[in-house]
Amino acid sequence: MALTIPVTFFLCEQPTPPQYNVGNITTNVALFWSKNDKLADAKDVHLLEAKLKSCVSMRPCLCPTFVDSRNNVTATPPSKPS
Repeated sequence: MALTIPVTFFLCEQPTPPQYNVGNITTNVALFWSKNDKLADAKDVHLLEAKLKSCVSMRPCLCPTFVDSRNNVTATPPSKPS
C-alpha cells in the first residue's frame, strides 16, 4: 500500500492550507465555474467574487458537461513505445 502525503504538507508544513485573505490579491482575476464543479458550488463562487477586489469577470461555463480536468480526471502516464 502506497503512503500518500498531501502536497500542502510539504508547502505549508501542515495538513491543511492556511487561511488567506483573497482581498489582498491585486492581480486581475476572471472566475469561470460550472454546475458540475465538485469543489465549489455557485454560492461559493459568488462569495469569492464579493471578496476579490480585483475580479474583472465572473461567468458560468455554459457547457453542461464541463468539468475542470485538472481536478476531476485521473491522469495516467503514457505507455512506453514497443
